[in-house]
Amino acid sequence: MNINTKVDYKVPPLSLAELELVAFIDLEWTREKALSELKTHLQVAIEVELATIPVYLYSYYSINRTPGDFPSDEISRFADKAGALIMSVAVEEMLHMSLSSNVLFALGQDPQLYKKSPEPYPTNLPGHAKLGPDAKPLQIPLAKFSIEQLWKFLEIEYPAKADAPPEGSDWETIGQIYSYVRCIISSCHINDSDFQQGSKKYQIQSTNYSPNNIDTAYPDANFNKTTPVPAGTKGSASEVAKFASREDSHVGKAELINVSSCKDAMQAIATISFQSEGFDHSKVDDASEQELSHYYKFLTLQSELKGYPLPTSGEPLPKHPKPPEAAKTQFDADDLAQFVYNFPSNPAAVNIDDEQRAGWRLMFRVACINIC
Repeated sequence: MNINTKVDYKVPPLSLAELELVAFIDLEWTREKALSELKTHLQVAIEVELATIPVYLYSYYSINRTPGDFPSDEISRFADKAGALIMSVAVEEMLHMSLSSNVLFALGQDPQLYKKSPEPYPTNLPGHAKLGPDAKPLQIPLAKFSIEQLWKFLEIEYPAKADAPPEGSDWETIGQIYSYVRCIISSCHINDSDFQQGSKKYQIQSTNYSPNNIDTAYPDANFNKTTPVPAGTKGSASEVAKFASREDSHVGKAELINVSSCKDAMQAIATISFQSEGFDHSKVDDASEQELSHYYKFLTLQSELKGYPLPTSGEPLPKHPKPPEAAKTQFDADDLAQFVYNFPSNPAAVNIDDEQRAGWRLMFRVACINIC
Protein backbone atom coordinates (compact mmCIF):
# COMPACT_ATOMS: atom_id res chain seq x y z
CA MET A 1 0.00 0.00 0.00
CA ASN A 2 1.35 3.41 -0.96
CA ILE A 3 0.90 5.37 2.25
CA ASN A 4 1.37 8.69 0.44
CA THR A 5 -1.87 8.32 -1.51
CA LYS A 6 -5.35 9.00 -0.21
CA VAL A 7 -6.72 5.90 1.48
CA ASP A 8 -10.37 5.04 1.89
CA TYR A 9 -10.56 5.26 5.66
CA LYS A 10 -13.22 2.67 6.44
CA VAL A 11 -13.97 -0.07 8.92
CA PRO A 12 -11.50 -2.89 8.21
CA PRO A 13 -12.79 -6.35 7.30
CA LEU A 14 -12.91 -8.96 10.04
CA SER A 15 -9.74 -11.00 10.49
CA LEU A 16 -9.79 -14.81 10.30
CA ALA A 17 -9.72 -14.99 14.12
CA GLU A 18 -12.65 -12.56 14.31
CA LEU A 19 -14.64 -14.48 11.69
CA GLU A 20 -14.16 -17.66 13.70
CA LEU A 21 -15.48 -16.00 16.86
CA VAL A 22 -18.46 -14.53 15.01
CA ALA A 23 -19.34 -18.01 13.71
CA PHE A 24 -19.13 -19.38 17.26
CA ILE A 25 -21.33 -16.58 18.64
CA ASP A 26 -23.90 -17.14 15.90
CA LEU A 27 -24.18 -20.83 16.74
CA GLU A 28 -23.60 -21.02 20.49
CA TRP A 29 -24.90 -17.78 22.00
CA THR A 30 -28.42 -16.54 22.52
CA ARG A 31 -29.43 -13.01 21.64
CA GLU A 32 -29.71 -12.23 25.35
CA LYS A 33 -26.14 -13.38 25.98
CA ALA A 34 -24.82 -11.39 23.02
CA LEU A 35 -26.44 -8.18 24.27
CA SER A 36 -25.23 -8.80 27.82
CA GLU A 37 -21.65 -9.51 26.72
CA LEU A 38 -21.65 -6.48 24.42
CA LYS A 39 -22.77 -4.11 27.18
CA THR A 40 -20.42 -5.65 29.74
CA HIS A 41 -17.34 -5.32 27.57
CA LEU A 42 -18.15 -1.83 26.36
CA GLN A 43 -18.19 -0.84 30.03
CA VAL A 44 -14.83 -2.59 30.46
CA ALA A 45 -13.48 -0.63 27.48
CA ILE A 46 -14.71 2.63 29.05
CA GLU A 47 -12.97 1.78 32.31
CA VAL A 48 -9.74 0.92 30.50
CA GLU A 49 -9.74 4.30 28.73
CA LEU A 50 -10.57 6.01 32.02
CA ALA A 51 -7.68 4.23 33.73
CA THR A 52 -5.10 5.56 31.26
CA ILE A 53 -6.09 9.24 31.46
CA PRO A 54 -4.74 9.96 34.99
CA VAL A 55 -1.50 8.14 34.12
CA TYR A 56 -0.83 10.31 31.08
CA LEU A 57 -1.98 13.58 32.66
CA TYR A 58 0.12 13.03 35.80
CA SER A 59 3.27 12.62 33.72
CA TYR A 60 2.25 15.52 31.49
CA TYR A 61 1.94 17.96 34.39
CA SER A 62 5.35 16.91 35.72
CA ILE A 63 6.93 18.52 32.63
CA ASN A 64 8.05 22.14 32.48
CA ARG A 65 7.46 22.59 28.78
CA THR A 66 9.45 25.80 28.34
CA PRO A 67 12.60 25.42 30.45
CA GLY A 68 15.82 27.38 30.08
CA ASP A 69 16.21 29.26 26.84
CA PHE A 70 13.14 27.84 25.10
CA PRO A 71 12.96 27.35 22.12
CA SER A 72 16.64 27.95 21.34
CA ASP A 73 18.10 24.71 22.69
CA GLU A 74 17.30 21.08 21.88
CA ILE A 75 16.48 20.05 25.45
CA SER A 76 13.78 22.71 25.79
CA ARG A 77 12.25 21.78 22.45
CA PHE A 78 12.24 18.10 23.43
CA ALA A 79 10.46 18.99 26.68
CA ASP A 80 7.77 20.84 24.75
CA LYS A 81 7.43 18.05 22.20
CA ALA A 82 7.15 15.41 24.93
CA GLY A 83 4.38 17.38 26.59
CA ALA A 84 2.53 17.89 23.33
CA LEU A 85 2.62 14.22 22.33
CA ILE A 86 1.55 12.99 25.76
CA MET A 87 -1.33 15.48 25.89
CA SER A 88 -2.43 14.52 22.37
CA VAL A 89 -2.72 10.89 23.51
CA ALA A 90 -4.58 11.88 26.69
CA VAL A 91 -7.07 13.92 24.63
CA GLU A 92 -7.64 11.00 22.27
CA GLU A 93 -8.16 8.65 25.22
CA MET A 94 -10.96 11.00 26.27
CA LEU A 95 -12.32 10.72 22.74
CA HIS A 96 -12.15 6.92 22.94
CA MET A 97 -13.95 6.89 26.27
CA SER A 98 -16.62 9.17 24.77
CA LEU A 99 -17.04 6.99 21.68
CA SER A 100 -17.37 3.83 23.76
CA SER A 101 -19.84 5.64 26.02
CA ASN A 102 -21.95 6.68 23.03
CA VAL A 103 -22.04 3.09 21.76
CA LEU A 104 -23.10 1.80 25.19
CA PHE A 105 -25.66 4.57 25.69
CA ALA A 106 -27.13 3.81 22.26
CA LEU A 107 -27.81 0.29 23.58
CA GLY A 108 -29.89 1.79 26.37
CA GLN A 109 -27.32 1.50 29.18
CA ASP A 110 -25.76 4.47 30.95
CA PRO A 111 -21.94 4.40 31.03
CA GLN A 112 -20.58 4.16 34.57
CA LEU A 113 -17.66 6.46 35.39
CA TYR A 114 -18.08 7.34 39.07
CA LYS A 115 -15.61 5.37 41.20
CA LYS A 116 -14.53 3.38 38.14
CA SER A 117 -11.03 4.86 37.97
CA PRO A 118 -8.41 2.47 39.41
CA GLU A 119 -7.51 3.04 43.02
CA PRO A 120 -4.87 2.99 44.27
CA TYR A 121 -1.94 3.18 41.86
CA PRO A 122 0.15 1.36 40.79
CA THR A 123 -2.45 -0.88 39.23
CA ASN A 124 -3.18 -3.24 36.40
CA LEU A 125 -5.70 -2.18 33.77
CA PRO A 126 -9.29 -3.52 34.02
CA GLY A 127 -9.52 -7.01 32.52
CA HIS A 128 -5.84 -7.15 31.57
CA ALA A 129 -3.95 -10.42 31.92
CA LYS A 130 -1.82 -10.59 35.06
CA LEU A 131 1.40 -10.33 33.09
CA GLY A 132 2.54 -7.54 30.76
CA PRO A 133 4.48 -7.82 27.48
CA ASP A 134 7.66 -8.45 29.46
CA ALA A 135 6.04 -11.48 31.18
CA LYS A 136 6.10 -9.61 34.51
CA PRO A 137 3.06 -8.40 36.49
CA LEU A 138 1.63 -5.31 34.78
CA GLN A 139 1.62 -2.47 37.30
CA ILE A 140 1.05 1.03 35.92
CA PRO A 141 2.14 3.80 38.31
CA LEU A 142 1.24 7.46 38.60
CA ALA A 143 4.71 8.87 38.07
CA LYS A 144 6.58 11.82 36.65
CA PHE A 145 7.92 11.80 33.10
CA SER A 146 10.96 9.55 32.88
CA ILE A 147 12.61 6.91 30.75
CA GLU A 148 11.00 4.23 32.91
CA GLN A 149 7.51 5.77 32.77
CA LEU A 150 7.63 5.93 28.98
CA TRP A 151 8.16 2.17 28.93
CA LYS A 152 5.01 1.82 31.05
CA PHE A 153 3.18 3.91 28.43
CA LEU A 154 4.39 1.46 25.80
CA GLU A 155 3.05 -1.45 27.83
CA ILE A 156 -0.38 0.21 27.87
CA GLU A 157 -0.40 0.87 24.12
CA TYR A 158 1.38 -2.33 23.04
CA PRO A 159 -0.04 -3.19 19.59
CA ALA A 160 -1.89 -6.42 18.92
CA LYS A 161 -0.74 -8.64 16.11
CA ALA A 162 -2.90 -8.57 13.00
CA ASP A 163 -4.10 -12.13 13.71
CA ALA A 164 -4.45 -11.69 17.51
CA PRO A 165 -7.50 -13.47 18.93
CA PRO A 166 -10.36 -11.30 20.24
CA GLU A 167 -10.37 -11.37 24.05
CA GLY A 168 -13.13 -10.35 26.42
CA SER A 169 -11.06 -11.05 29.54
CA ASP A 170 -7.40 -11.67 30.31
CA TRP A 171 -6.59 -9.56 27.26
CA GLU A 172 -2.99 -8.66 26.51
CA THR A 173 -3.58 -5.63 24.26
CA ILE A 174 -6.37 -3.05 24.29
CA GLY A 175 -7.03 -3.82 20.63
CA GLN A 176 -8.21 -7.30 21.60
CA ILE A 177 -11.06 -5.88 23.70
CA TYR A 178 -12.35 -3.83 20.79
CA SER A 179 -11.90 -6.81 18.51
CA TYR A 180 -14.13 -8.82 20.85
CA VAL A 181 -16.77 -6.07 20.74
CA ARG A 182 -16.54 -5.94 16.92
CA CYS A 183 -17.28 -9.66 16.75
CA ILE A 184 -20.42 -9.41 18.89
CA ILE A 185 -21.75 -6.49 16.82
CA SER A 186 -21.04 -8.48 13.64
CA SER A 187 -23.01 -11.50 14.85
CA CYS A 188 -26.54 -12.39 13.77
CA HIS A 189 -27.87 -11.51 17.23
CA ILE A 190 -27.26 -7.74 16.99
CA ASN A 191 -29.13 -5.38 14.67
CA ASP A 192 -29.52 -1.65 14.07
CA SER A 193 -32.55 -1.32 16.33
CA ASP A 194 -30.41 -2.37 19.30
CA PHE A 195 -28.47 0.90 18.92
CA GLN A 196 -31.61 3.02 18.97
CA GLN A 197 -32.44 2.56 22.65
CA GLY A 198 -30.56 5.68 23.76
CA SER A 199 -31.44 8.92 21.98
CA LYS A 200 -28.72 10.44 19.77
CA LYS A 201 -29.44 13.91 21.15
CA TYR A 202 -28.40 12.79 24.65
CA GLN A 203 -25.13 11.28 23.47
CA ILE A 204 -21.86 13.24 23.58
CA GLN A 205 -21.93 15.46 20.51
CA SER A 206 -19.17 16.05 17.95
CA THR A 207 -19.03 19.72 18.98
CA ASN A 208 -17.73 18.59 22.38
CA TYR A 209 -14.42 17.44 20.92
CA SER A 210 -11.42 19.11 19.32
CA PRO A 211 -8.29 17.08 18.51
CA ASN A 212 -5.90 19.95 19.23
CA ASN A 213 -5.47 22.75 21.73
CA ILE A 214 -2.53 24.90 22.79
CA ASP A 215 -1.17 21.94 24.76
CA THR A 216 -0.84 19.67 21.72
CA ALA A 217 1.26 22.10 19.65
CA TYR A 218 5.05 22.32 19.68
CA PRO A 219 7.86 23.78 17.52
CA ASP A 220 10.29 21.50 15.72
CA ALA A 221 12.90 24.27 15.38
CA ASN A 222 13.84 27.60 16.93
CA PHE A 223 11.73 30.70 16.24
CA ASN A 224 11.84 34.37 17.17
CA LYS A 225 9.79 34.68 20.35
CA THR A 226 10.77 38.25 21.24
CA THR A 227 9.82 40.10 18.06
CA PRO A 228 6.52 39.48 16.26
CA VAL A 229 7.14 37.89 12.88
CA PRO A 230 4.36 37.54 10.27
CA ALA A 231 2.95 34.05 10.05
CA GLY A 232 4.49 31.85 7.39
CA THR A 233 7.77 33.76 7.17
CA LYS A 234 11.23 32.78 8.38
CA GLY A 235 11.56 33.17 12.13
CA SER A 236 7.82 32.95 12.80
CA ALA A 237 6.32 30.48 15.26
CA SER A 238 3.80 29.31 12.67
CA GLU A 239 6.59 28.23 10.33
CA VAL A 240 7.87 25.64 12.78
CA ALA A 241 4.62 24.80 14.60
CA LYS A 242 3.56 21.16 14.71
CA PHE A 243 0.20 19.84 15.87
CA ALA A 244 0.27 16.39 17.39
CA SER A 245 -3.14 15.31 16.07
CA ARG A 246 -4.87 15.56 12.71
CA GLU A 247 -8.52 16.51 12.41
CA ASP A 248 -9.36 13.90 9.76
CA SER A 249 -7.97 10.78 11.42
CA HIS A 250 -11.31 9.11 11.95
CA VAL A 251 -13.88 6.79 10.41
CA GLY A 252 -17.26 8.38 9.75
CA LYS A 253 -18.36 12.01 9.47
CA ALA A 254 -16.53 13.21 12.58
CA GLU A 255 -14.12 11.92 15.20
CA LEU A 256 -16.79 12.00 17.90
CA ILE A 257 -19.91 10.51 16.32
CA ASN A 258 -23.38 9.68 17.57
CA VAL A 259 -24.44 6.05 17.30
CA SER A 260 -27.74 4.65 16.04
CA SER A 261 -26.73 1.63 13.95
CA CYS A 262 -24.28 -1.24 13.75
CA LYS A 263 -22.36 0.72 11.13
CA ASP A 264 -21.99 3.70 13.46
CA ALA A 265 -20.77 1.47 16.28
CA MET A 266 -18.22 -0.24 14.04
CA GLN A 267 -16.96 3.15 12.80
CA ALA A 268 -16.50 4.37 16.37
CA ILE A 269 -14.53 1.26 17.28
CA ALA A 270 -12.38 1.49 14.14
CA THR A 271 -11.43 5.08 15.01
CA ILE A 272 -10.37 3.97 18.50
CA SER A 273 -8.34 1.04 17.19
CA PHE A 274 -6.59 3.02 14.43
CA GLN A 275 -5.60 5.87 16.73
CA SER A 276 -4.24 3.50 19.37
CA GLU A 277 -2.54 0.80 17.33
CA GLY A 278 -2.24 2.28 13.87
CA PHE A 279 -4.04 1.92 10.54
CA ASP A 280 -3.67 -1.69 9.37
CA HIS A 281 -1.35 -2.28 12.38
CA SER A 282 1.18 0.21 11.01
CA LYS A 283 2.87 3.09 12.82
CA VAL A 284 0.37 5.71 11.61
CA ASP A 285 -3.32 6.06 12.48
CA ASP A 286 -4.23 7.45 9.06
CA ALA A 287 -2.27 6.17 6.09
CA SER A 288 -2.86 9.33 4.03
CA GLU A 289 -2.09 11.90 6.73
CA GLN A 290 0.75 10.14 8.58
CA GLU A 291 -0.29 10.96 12.16
CA LEU A 292 1.52 8.55 14.46
CA SER A 293 -0.46 6.05 16.54
CA HIS A 294 -0.34 6.30 20.33
CA TYR A 295 2.20 3.50 20.57
CA TYR A 296 4.47 5.06 17.97
CA LYS A 297 4.26 8.55 19.49
CA PHE A 298 5.60 7.15 22.74
CA LEU A 299 8.15 4.99 20.94
CA THR A 300 9.40 8.08 19.05
CA LEU A 301 9.93 9.91 22.34
CA GLN A 302 11.72 6.87 23.75
CA SER A 303 14.08 6.83 20.76
CA GLU A 304 15.33 10.28 21.85
CA LEU A 305 16.38 9.03 25.31
CA LYS A 306 19.70 7.47 26.29
CA GLY A 307 19.56 3.70 26.49
CA TYR A 308 17.11 3.19 23.63
CA PRO A 309 16.49 0.69 22.08
CA LEU A 310 17.29 -1.42 25.15
CA PRO A 311 14.22 -1.35 27.41
CA THR A 312 14.61 -0.57 31.10
CA SER A 313 11.69 -2.86 31.97
CA GLY A 314 12.70 -5.87 29.92
CA GLU A 315 9.79 -5.32 27.54
CA PRO A 316 10.64 -6.60 24.05
CA LEU A 317 10.02 -4.22 21.17
CA PRO A 318 7.79 -5.85 18.55
CA LYS A 319 9.17 -6.27 15.06
CA HIS A 320 6.03 -4.72 13.59
CA PRO A 321 5.58 -1.85 13.34
CA LYS A 322 9.33 -1.49 12.89
CA PRO A 323 10.75 0.58 15.78
CA PRO A 324 12.46 3.86 14.84
CA GLU A 325 16.22 4.13 14.85
CA ALA A 326 17.84 5.76 17.86
CA ALA A 327 17.80 9.55 17.45
CA LYS A 328 21.09 11.28 16.65
CA THR A 329 20.71 13.38 19.80
CA GLN A 330 19.63 11.47 22.90
CA PHE A 331 18.89 12.89 26.35
CA ASP A 332 19.85 11.28 29.64
CA ALA A 333 18.45 11.48 33.17
CA ASP A 334 20.46 14.63 33.91
CA ASP A 335 18.91 16.33 30.88
CA LEU A 336 15.42 15.32 31.99
CA ALA A 337 16.09 16.75 35.44
CA GLN A 338 16.31 20.19 33.82
CA PHE A 339 12.61 20.17 32.91
CA VAL A 340 10.85 17.49 34.98
CA TYR A 341 9.36 18.48 38.32
CA ASN A 342 10.07 16.09 41.18
CA PHE A 343 6.54 14.73 41.48
CA PRO A 344 6.08 11.86 43.97
CA SER A 345 5.12 8.46 42.60
CA ASN A 346 1.67 7.07 43.36
CA PRO A 347 0.58 9.87 45.71
CA ALA A 348 -2.23 9.13 48.15
CA ALA A 349 -4.54 11.73 49.65
CA VAL A 350 -3.67 10.64 53.17
CA ASN A 351 -0.03 11.66 52.57
CA ILE A 352 -0.77 15.14 51.16
CA ASP A 353 -0.81 18.17 53.49
CA ASP A 354 -3.19 21.13 53.12
CA GLU A 355 -0.73 23.25 51.13
CA GLN A 356 -0.04 20.41 48.68
CA ARG A 357 -3.74 19.65 48.44
CA ALA A 358 -4.48 23.26 47.43
CA GLY A 359 -1.76 23.04 44.78
CA TRP A 360 -3.19 19.82 43.36
CA ARG A 361 -6.68 21.33 43.22
CA LEU A 362 -5.36 24.33 41.29
CA MET A 363 -3.42 22.11 38.91
CA PHE A 364 -6.44 19.96 38.07
CA ARG A 365 -8.68 23.02 37.63
CA VAL A 366 -6.18 24.31 35.06
CA ALA A 367 -6.15 20.86 33.45
CA CYS A 368 -9.92 20.83 33.11
CA ILE A 369 -9.97 24.34 31.63
CA ASN A 370 -7.28 23.47 29.08
CA ILE A 371 -8.88 20.17 28.04
CA CYS A 372 -12.60 21.06 28.18
